[in-house]
Amino acid sequence: MEGGVGDTLVIPQTPNCLCLRGEKAIYPRALRLAAQHSHACGASVFVVDGANRFDVYVLCDFADSREIDPEALLERFRVVRAFTCHQLVTLVCRDLTGWLADADMVLGLGLCEMFLDEDLRREETDVLFARLLEGLGELKAVRPVVLAQPEPWKNPKRRQYFEDLLRASDSVVTIETSEKKSGLFPVHRHALN
Repeated sequence: MEGGVGDTLVIPQTPNCLCLRGEKAIYPRALRLAAQHSHACGASVFVVDGANRFDVYVLCDFADSREIDPEALLERFRVVRAFTCHQLVTLVCRDLTGWLADADMVLGLGLCEMFLDEDLRREETDVLFARLLEGLGELKAVRPVVLAQPEPWKNPKRRQYFEDLLRASDSVVTIETSEKKSGLFPVHRHALN
């Protein structure tokens, strides 16, 4: 199915995993969608930032455009960043369980990014990425998870991680962020096998 959206893509209410894929500009788009969901539903959002792409200004711009209190919106967001794939796996598989008690949804930004580092051995990253997917499976069983992941251009040898992330998702939507003339973003929903 294809169409265009402004800020109208609906975040799933039931526990599952939606993956937004696109260009690098997918990150601010995902943050705006999370802000929309938080504002509309009063939802608290826990952001797991694996690509150092959380941008508070995106949330403030969203609040200003809707004439809502930015501070009230920001209070509903919690952010945790990982700087290595080991930290990311530890966060998702172990540390997040206690922190998520009051979170209504999880937003993952660029979870594949750290696994593209060519200085890491492939055998090691394969094991770590498998653990990450297990952790995401446990998370999506208890609350909605939205992932934002651009196409992997750095390391085509490790594209498998991106494809595995898409397969682990219940829904995949491609958002073409480069076509912004009308304020609408083309959306392509993918059938999953």
